[in-house]
Amino acid sequence: MRMTRLGLLTAVALGLLTSPAALAIDNLLYNPGFFSADPNDPNSPYGDGWSMWGAADHNAFWGPANPHASMYGNWFDNVGGHYQSSIAGLAGTTYQLELSDVRIEVAWDADLWFGFEYYLADDTTKVGESLVLIDTAARLANGQTDGNVFSMQATAVAGTEIVRPMFRFDNVNGAYENMPQANSFVFNTHMSVAPAPGDEYLKNADFFDTNGDGGFGDYWGKYGNIDFNEFFGPNNPHASLYADTIGNSGGVWQQGILGTPGEDYRLDLTNVRVEANFDADLYAGLEYYGADDFAKIGENIALLDTSVTGDGLSYSVTGTAVSGTAYVRPIFFFDNVATTGGEQRNVFIFATSLTELDVQILVGDLNCNGEVGFDDINPFVDLLVSGYDAWQAQYPDCPGENGDINGNGDYGQDGSADFGDINPFVELLTGS
Repeated sequence: MRMTRLGLLTAVALGLLTSPAALAIDNLLYNPGFFSADPNDPNSPYGDGWSMWGAADHNAFWGPANPHASMYGNWFDNVGGHYQSSIAGLAGTTYQLELSDVRIEVAWDADLWFGFEYYLADDTTKVGESLVLIDTAARLANGQTDGNVFSMQATAVAGTEIVRPMFRFDNVNGAYENMPQANSFVFNTHMSVAPAPGDEYLKNADFFDTNGDGGFGDYWGKYGNIDFNEFFGPNNPHASLYADTIGNSGGVWQQGILGTPGEDYRLDLTNVRVEANFDADLYAGLEYYGADDFAKIGENIALLDTSVTGDGLSYSVTGTAVSGTAYVRPIFFFDNVATTGGEQRNVFIFATSLTELDVQILVGDLNCNGEVGFDDINPFVDLLVSGYDAWQAQYPDCPGENGDINGNGDYGQDGSADFGDINPFVELLTGS
């Protein structure tokens, strides 16, 4: 259920704070990064587990650590695509497909589609499809040649027993004959059951090397003085924020996460090491983007309290997706390094989580313990006297509507108390 909280931004920094575990988002694809079945065999083809047709191939033009699916849009009559078979599906289930790292060359002029086909158990009889046409022109107009991320969701039709993810192209510019810089390349993919409120929305929330190429932090982006490492032993990958030099800055984010305007999302940094001499500003939060995933239309960013240092720290930031949101982008970053020299000046983030909040509205439950009673009196007084923001800081997961006792839509979110809720609140408690 939607929990509307106007202007909500809550940041909590508590040593040893434990956040609720979210259901992990599992990748249903085999070999999502198009690697060779036998990386030690130079003759082993790339794209193991994938099928292709037409003017498409699996290659590693940018080196063996960067295999990809290639689509050749350089000839006017070219068509082709890639798909993966034999993925068990269930009718009525919503699935999500992401093309996680796509290069669209500057002269690309064709229709690029992605989505699902639905089949009976024989994996031959097609019973339906859900395909989305990608607006590649908008991406190119924004200069987004490399690193594009595209996501879609669709619900399997009646009779579905096999779900086949695919991406393909057609309708190439009729004047193209061996046109240079007119191809597209997909480097990584992800398919899952679409997450529901309370489920994990992040891919690879713990920064592992999911494709075995030796690089940690798959599905994450980074900039500046940031890296993904495993400094503290095997199976302990992390994002490293190097705040040991004045002028350093950088950040980490994840794209392609579909969002809904008006819904509330929470980013948790659930296992953080802040070194003893860290002396910079550390931020975390949510950015909101439209359908082009390029122009930022809003954000909820919090400056985190790093006065407590050590291991096992946790931080939480909650925000409401603004109007026009198509993508929610979790991000954490640092800047404003104040001192330099010496050791123990960095931050390492080992685990993260992004969830859509699912809070039930219960009018009069001002402490959000699931019931209305005399324990709600003090929180109600706080809402009236101290104001909405102070009440929200103390009860960050409480929907404001719980305080709208008279149902007029006003629960102090505009900064002014609604004393018209007092008598209805007394009646609610006494049953009169």
